[in-house]
Amino acid sequence: DGIFVALHGAMVTETDEDGDCQFLREIRAVVGDAVPVAITLDLHANIFDDLADLAQISVSFRTYPHVDMREVGVEACDLLHRAMAGEIAPKLAIRRPPMLLGCDDGRTTDNGPMCRLLEKAAAEAAAPGVLVVSINSGFTDADVWAAGPSVVVTYDSATVPVAAAEGVGERL
Repeated sequence: DGIFVALHGAMVTETDEDGDCQFLREIRAVVGDAVPVAITLDLHANIFDDLADLAQISVSFRTYPHVDMREVGVEACDLLHRAMAGEIAPKLAIRRPPMLLGCDDGRTTDNGPMCRLLEKAAAEAAAPGVLVVSINSGFTDADVWAAGPSVVVTYDSATVPVAAAEGVGERL
């Protein structure tokens, strides 16, 4: 068994600053912690720490405008299938720099700063056991404490120590 959910990543509800994790907590309440969960996120996602306890796989869009939603979904589901087959033991490492704005608001059409970050993320993801490195520019209009840029590293916990995955996020 496994679960795939296409989220936005900047949902705020009347009762929770992080509506996406609120939704994932409800899923976990039904299925428990043993079922792997893969998610996709808009690259403008605001990433809260709770995400690392609620999902094992996270892949963010790499284009703005978002023209890679299908490819990102396929990538997340391929990793989910591998997790369900016992080939990998994915986990998430999350890092947020102490800044509110960054990544040129996620623009990828002008070959600017976000493009350079995505290139570095792809190079980091080429390391053995590092499955995905997602850069999120954040969505400051949500006005929540976790607004702003973040890095989410999906790694194989069977082969990569958490400190190494966190190091990827720190470097980016």
